[in-house]
Amino acid sequence: MKELKTKFLNQILDLGYPESEIVLTLKDFFEGNDIQNSIGVNLFDRPSTQDFYNTFKKITEESKGEAFVRIADVEDPEEWFFSDAIHLVCDMTLEEVEAAMEPLQADIIEEAWSYGLPGNLDASYHDKKVFTIMWDSFQINNKLQLTK
Repeated sequence: MKELKTKFLNQILDLGYPESEIVLTLKDFFEGNDIQNSIGVNLFDRPSTQDFYNTFKKITEESKGEAFVRIADVEDPEEWFFSDAIHLVCDMTLEEVEAAMEPLQADIIEEAWSYGLPGNLDASYHDKKVFTIMWDSFQINNKLQLTK
């Protein structure tokens, strides 16, 4: 796991993190990742990391969509990256996404690139329908205060 983190960390830093928003594919973030503190840390009865992966994998397969995991911190947890949001590119309705996210207890779901278009995605994604699904109230409160 440490070798894989080092490989991705070098790519993430080369892409301009932390000044630029950077995402990993669903597969890159979740396959082999069993670190419970890598996503959804604010949840009381937290779904497993595998639950997050399986839910998004099922949604993207059924909707023929894509999911990208936002990198929020590269140092904590030490073993892997921390994410507070997943971007879901698909043709679902907000209501369908909300229903699909119910088991994952998302704090906020917005129909937008809530943190801006990630720097490592090409410009064609700018006009695609996207939902940003967010966890971690502390991060969200800071984001909302910054945008006011």
